[in-house]
Amino acid sequence: MIEHLKSGLSFSATLRKSHHFVWGVTMASARVAELLNSGSFADVARELDALELEQGVDRQWPWAAHVLGHLSNNDLQLARITHERAPESGKALDETKAALAMVTCAIARDFPGVHQAAASGAWSSSLQPLVTHVASTQKQRALDLMKRAYTTVEVEVASRNLGMNASDAVNELTNTHGWTLNNEKNMFTVKLPTPSLRQHDAMEALRRLTEHAVAMDAGSGAA
Repeated sequence: MIEHLKSGLSFSATLRKSHHFVWGVTMASARVAELLNSGSFADVARELDALELEQGVDRQWPWAAHVLGHLSNNDLQLARITHERAPESGKALDETKAALAMVTCAIARDFPGVHQAAASGAWSSSLQPLVTHVASTQKQRALDLMKRAYTTVEVEVASRNLGMNASDAVNELTNTHGWTLNNEKNMFTVKLPTPSLRQHDAMEALRRLTEHAVAMDAGSGAA
């Protein structure tokens, strides 16, 4: 009788644990859906991290959303590490593979690859808003890097980095960002970003220091 009671208690505890685990995974997917429907993309990774630590995961865990949640915040290494700890069953899903492709390309600054993975068709309709958001954040990242790295850039290179066709890229970069198009060379002249007040003060201080150093050298030579 006692052994039977112990067995029953053990079974009940296992059942409760199983129900809690399944409930937790279901809650994770439901919470992701709520966040995406409300446009709260920045909260996806944080909330899934918390749920993973609290309850653990199983093969139904929304790994693609978890990876992309970190990528949407430009936490590239956290996105990579999240994929690494996924079980093989999670990594085998098409969405998770596509998410990894986006992360790998983002780390390598292969922006055309990011946009190609985003347009791969591997995504469910429920996850598509997050994919679109991530592609948009990586487009902005590509634009910021081009502004810092280039004074001129070919139209084809710029359009591929932004995930746009050439016509749309020309329209956006010239009308919105003030870049100048050289039609003969099919090349943009990049409009340099306006320095902040702090940057302006630093450059002015450097200019004065340089003038002072030149004056000191000139005086030393005259002596």
